[in-house]
Amino acid sequence: MGIPFVSLALISVIVAIDNALLAGMLLPQASRQHKNEIMVVVGVALAFAQIGCAMGVGRLLTNEVFRALAVVVLIWMSIRTVASVSFPGRTLTRIRVIWRVFFYTVVGNIDNMIWLGTELRGHYLWLAFFSVVTIPLFIIIAVFLSGQCEKHQWILVLGAGMMAWAAASLVLQTPGWKLQFNGVSTWVIKTAMGSFIVLMGFIIRELLIHTVAAHAAWRRMSGFLLL
Repeated sequence: MGIPFVSLALISVIVAIDNALLAGMLLPQASRQHKNEIMVVVGVALAFAQIGCAMGVGRLLTNEVFRALAVVVLIWMSIRTVASVSFPGRTLTRIRVIWRVFFYTVVGNIDNMIWLGTELRGHYLWLAFFSVVTIPLFIIIAVFLSGQCEKHQWILVLGAGMMAWAAASLVLQTPGWKLQFNGVSTWVIKTAMGSFIVLMGFIIRELLIHTVAAHAAWRRMSGFLLL
C-alpha cells in the first residue's frame, strides 16, 4: 500500500496546485478576507467534484457531446482571459463568483482529473482523504496568485495559454483528429493550436480597445455639440 499511497498523495498535491493556479487567475479584485471566504467554498466544492470526476470522467469523455462542450468552454475561457486584460470586470455577486471560479476550474483541469482517475486504481478512500487534506494548500496558492495577477497581468496571458493547451489536448485525444495529424509531433500541434487560440484573444482585445476608444470619443463629441 506504500507505493499507491505516496503516488496518490503526490498526484493529489499536483492537481490541487494546478487547480489553485487556474482559480487564482479567475478571482476578481477583492479584499483578502473576501477571497479567502470564496476559496473555502470553492475548495470544498472542488474536493467533491474531483472525487466524482476522477471516478467517472473517463466515461464522460467518451461522449462526443461532452468532449466538444469541454473544448468549447476551454477555448472561450482562454480567449476571454486574454481579451479582458486591462479591462475592469463586471461586479458579480458572491454566489456568481463562486460558481464561475468552480465551474471554470473543473472544466479547465479536466485533463488532470482524468490523470488522477487513471492513477487511482480503486483507492477511493485515499482519493477522498487527499482531496480534503489538500484544500488548505489550494486556498493559500489561489489567494496568493490572485494578488500577483493584480500586479502582473502577464500571468493571465500565461493562464490563457494553459487553457488553450488543455483544449488542444482534448482535441487531439479525439480519434478522428489523430488520423488527420498522423506523422506530426503532438507537441507541435498543441503549440500551434494553443498559440492560435491565444492570438484570437489578443485580436478581440484590440477590437475591444478600439471600440471603447471610439465610444469615448463619440461621447465627448456629443457632449461638445450639446453645449
